[in-house]
Amino acid sequence: MIATTPVALRVSPQDFIEISAIKKFGDGSGYTSSLTVGSGRFSCSAHPFYFDDLEAFAKDIATAYDRVKGKAWIGNRYEKDFVEIEVRSDGHVLVTGFIVEYEPDRKELRFAFGCDQTFLPELLRSLSQVAKELDGKK
Repeated sequence: MIATTPVALRVSPQDFIEISAIKKFGDGSGYTSSLTVGSGRFSCSAHPFYFDDLEAFAKDIATAYDRVKGKAWIGNRYEKDFVEIEVRSDGHVLVTGFIVEYEPDRKELRFAFGCDQTFLPELLRSLSQVAKELDGKK
């Protein structure tokens, strides 16, 4: 089953992350998806993105939001691609990440953008909806 809802944090038309077409591997070992990122004038569309633990990422973001301090990381321990969201005690949120494409020629994108914690509830709602869809509960 593929989730139709994207996990998204949209700060502006230029600054956002969106993880879409999320599908859990049959053996439960992780997920496959498509990552689209905008960071100022730089962007990447529909990058194949593999990650280990969607539940831990959602829990870490919720905890960081509640405590107004903490980090949430999503990626695969065997890949270089990742997205990290850090909530700082002043309510500022820093989104950072790294994407690499190996073929045909190596390309890398390191990105970062910021916002405040008021953008996180929508991200948490999208994570909750994706979890329901992957459990077959629309």
